[in-house]
Amino acid sequence: MMASILARYLAPLAFAAVALTGCGRHDDTSPPLKSSPEQIARGRYLAHAADCAACHTATGAARRSRAA
Repeated sequence: MMASILARYLAPLAFAAVALTGCGRHDDTSPPLKSSPEQIARGRYLAHAADCAACHTATGAARRSRAA
């Protein structure tokens, strides 16, 4: 009975786990994306306007805002 359960359920799951271990892997050899100063300024403006720091800043942490 136990061998039947192992053969029916566990063996296919083990096979799938081994087969899928390489999925999603990629070589990260591409150069990093470069942002223009205009893109950085726009992102800073949007983060300040949407008050992102209200939810995305740890309790007690200082907010780092250089937006005017």
